[in-house]
Amino acid sequence: MQYFFNWDEVEAEDHALPSSRCRIKLITGEQMQLIWAEIQPGGQYEMHSHPHEQFSMMLAGRMQLTVGEQERLVAPGDIWHVPPNVVHGGRIVGDERVVFMDVFHPIREDVLEEMRQRKARRL
Repeated sequence: MQYFFNWDEVEAEDHALPSSRCRIKLITGEQMQLIWAEIQPGGQYEMHSHPHEQFSMMLAGRMQLTVGEQERLVAPGDIWHVPPNVVHGGRIVGDERVVFMDVFHPIREDVLEEMRQRKARRL
């Protein structure tokens, strides 16, 4: 099992929806998952929900974010929590890319499968 990682060495993949203009990197443990997401200006962070609990932290850029019934402009250093099955998403503010980190529990098997399929298509 690998215990140390460097983001520059973790392979980035395009998100399944081309309109999202999003690339992700992920590291998966036994019960948790860390996902780095980068969305280019003009991209989308569509409203969605999933059965996983999520904590996220904005690293770069700004986004008008909605979590459930709450809405807020998030910027670097802001952290948000998404309980299971709560609808969330947002829109990029300005012309700067947005970068944020997500921590999920349990593991997002759907994201792992998406990454496996993308790699298989390239081979």
